[in-house]
This record gives sequence, structure tokens and C-alpha cells, in this order.
Amino acid sequence: MKTFAIELKNAEDAVKLVTVTSEFAYEIELKSGDMLADGKSIMGAMAMTGKPSLELVVHAEQCEDLLKELEDFLCGGGRPAKP
Repeated sequence: MKTFAIELKNAEDAVKLVTVTSEFAYEIELKSGDMLADGKSIMGAMAMTGKPSLELVVHAEQCEDLLKELEDFLCGGGRPAKP
């Protein structure tokens, strides 16, 4: 499992995120504080839009292909938010 800091500014960002994450077989979640949402759900992504300290939690060890697709949303150059 890897965690990355991301930012979703608006509904358009949420739609793009879900469009990309839905293409991958592994589980992906969005987390902000104690809130957790499915990273492949448009409703979940919309609920997380504008949240501070938003994290993308990827349940896979190799996810470079996903990170390339989501580079516009990543904070800190795609480095894991937590070790």
C-alpha cells in the first residue's frame, strides 16, 4: 500500500480522477482526516473535492503507471506522503 498527497480543486478534477482510477484493477481510496471514499467512485471523489490534506491510497506496490496518469493532481512530485 502506498499513500500520496493529492489535490482535487473542482468537480472536473473529480471526474478526471475517477476516469483514470477506474482503469486500474487494484483498490484505490481517497482519505481526508477520518473520511474515506472509494477512489473509483464519482460520488466519493466529489465528496472529497476541496478537502485539505487529501491523500490517494493505492493498494498496490507497483503503481507508477497510475501516477503518470494522475501527475496533475499529485502534490510533492508523486513522492509517497507517508513511508
